[in-house]
Amino acid sequence: MDFKNKYLKYKKKYISLKNQQKSGGAGGESKESKSEKEDELKVTLVSNEGAKYVVSTKVASMINLIKTMLPVENARDQEEIPLPLVDTDTLSKVIEFCEYYVDNQEEMIQKQFQRKIKDQIKIKKPLQSTDISEVVHTWYNDFVIALYADTDMFVKLINAAHYLDIYQLEDLLLAKVASMIKGSDNDEKEELVSQRLERMIELQESMTFNYLTFDELLSFGLHSPNIIDIRVEKMVRSGIRVPQDCETLKDAVELVQWHMDQGKYNNYSLYIESFTGKRFSTIVVGKGEHQIDGKYLEIASAMNIVGDPRVPKSEIVIVGGIKFKKGIPGNCHLQHLALRQAKRTGVVGYSSFTMEDVLVEQCGGLGVGASGTGGVVGRCTNVEVRQCGWSGVLANNGASITLIGAKTTVHHNCTKGDSDDYGLQVWGSTSTIQLVSPLTKEQVSFDNGGGGNWGAEYDGDINQIKTISQADMEAAVVAGR
Repeated sequence: MDFKNKYLKYKKKYISLKNQQKSGGAGGESKESKSEKEDELKVTLVSNEGAKYVVSTKVASMINLIKTMLPVENARDQEEIPLPLVDTDTLSKVIEFCEYYVDNQEEMIQKQFQRKIKDQIKIKKPLQSTDISEVVHTWYNDFVIALYADTDMFVKLINAAHYLDIYQLEDLLLAKVASMIKGSDNDEKEELVSQRLERMIELQESMTFNYLTFDELLSFGLHSPNIIDIRVEKMVRSGIRVPQDCETLKDAVELVQWHMDQGKYNNYSLYIESFTGKRFSTIVVGKGEHQIDGKYLEIASAMNIVGDPRVPKSEIVIVGGIKFKKGIPGNCHLQHLALRQAKRTGVVGYSSFTMEDVLVEQCGGLGVGASGTGGVVGRCTNVEVRQCGWSGVLANNGASITLIGAKTTVHHNCTKGDSDDYGLQVWGSTSTIQLVSPLTKEQVSFDNGGGGNWGAEYDGDINQIKTISQADMEAAVVAGR
């Protein structure tokens, strides 16, 4: 749903609420809304001890387990739905939570429309605070704090939330456990895990720890191999998420490269069996600015660094430069992200690399560069390079850069005004920049300062910047060039 439609949806609900308030006067809700409440369908939930609770179908519909069992619009009789794995006290708490959530949903929408409060329950991962009150509405904070004092009830309610598939309740309870672990020392963490989670290790442990980074799990020294194994398998399958698994890109790169006997992850020998035989290949970068310390984030092995596809590229920003070091077997890949304000070159490859749907801008030196003999190739698909201090794209010392896709542009670079910088540039007689038809250098490179939109230096020739056919590019890929 786009912004305009979402705005209109909230506006409609807001106006409807205001009209209800006006028709009901100062004394409360309108006759129409009272009538609607009286006519609302009901359902009876039955605990495993036989206790019965009559609730509206709106409340019952929060229980995804029984959604398909709820009465249809024209039904008259109350349906009884047994819940054989939920005792009476636990069901009472489940209903208390669901009734509050439903009763306050419209009020929350109204206040969100007016930009007054945060969502009822929308907890980011990893957890940003050790105080749950900072991430949820006040009532939910009070509800979960009161529960937490009773270990038995707390665990039973987590199990019930999972069994009944009430994700709002389950998220709240698991986030509370994670906040306590996050805010405790190592000995306290061990005690919390054993006390709160010993009866639900197989069911919820991994879900609880989704609110903690992988670094936190390792540093806590938790002695359940299940925790580490589950997270490792998830990262192998779906990628290392930044900041959910590793808080920084540097840490994520070191985790990918753990097998190279370098970086901090070699210090966790206790968990080496969890890592053995595993190969992390992808880093998924989330929304926000990700700062690179120093000149470059240095990459020493093949990997994919991709932005979260659910987030617009413009909201996934790497601040700093990326260097692919010499001698990497295999390919390094960047996709769906923006990279800006590198102190030197935005992306520089001394080994082969590919880029797709990437914006490189405002770098102090080059935008994108490739350097090195022995088949160093950079392939850039739908990449935009702009507002960099030196040349936008440079192939040097025998390297080749291939530009692909209608959205590929190189413009407004050479901002430092040096006459030996160009939008597209080759150094040396064996370096090339190839544009895949129908692209031309005139179409791709424009409005650059310095020496102009394309040029050659150090025995290079302007004809080394040329358009090639799609078939020629495919043949070069097959040949490994």
